[in-house]
Amino acid sequence: MRGILIYTICFLLLLPFGTTLAADNDLIEESNIEETKEASRYFNMELETGTQSVWNNTIPITIRLQPTIDAVRVEIDADTPTGLDFEYLGEQYFPVEAGETYELQSRIIPQREGEHRITINAISWEHGGTNYSSSSRLDIEIDEDLQIVPQSSAYTWNLVLKYTIIVLLIAGLGFVGFHYAKKGYKRFKKWLLPE
Repeated sequence: MRGILIYTICFLLLLPFGTTLAADNDLIEESNIEETKEASRYFNMELETGTQSVWNNTIPITIRLQPTIDAVRVEIDADTPTGLDFEYLGEQYFPVEAGETYELQSRIIPQREGEHRITINAISWEHGGTNYSSSSRLDIEIDEDLQIVPQSSAYTWNLVLKYTIIVLLIAGLGFVGFHYAKKGYKRFKKWLLPE
């Protein structure tokens, strides 16, 4: 009982020093984001956004993961603000080998406009040992139409293709409907005549 009391008092006395060091460390990370991505101790991660979908506004994100350690259970997780939903499209836990490069797919579904910072974490869950994690950040801006800013030219071409498909589909359905309506009208007229 006495030992627990001594540990609790030591923890409470050292707590303010730990939060000051953590706050200073956050400021250093903010100014050296590129260096943090390169000099990761456990996982090197590179994040890349793809072309936004014209059908449902999802934004694909490719995660290139290069572990510097061997791990049996690695999980990809993300810290997103309330205006975004994150979906990882792979297995929840997967093994990795040091030096290999893994290309993982995920997507973001925008719900609200604004500037958003997404932090993607790679966590190695070790049984009975220490868990290791590394993070990488991605800043994106979403406009009032829930589209990423700046938009790529591929998105514009996909949008043109979308409306072309819709127009062709409506024209095709109209043609088929007119053709069957003409045949149906002849049958209906024949049915109305007495025999």
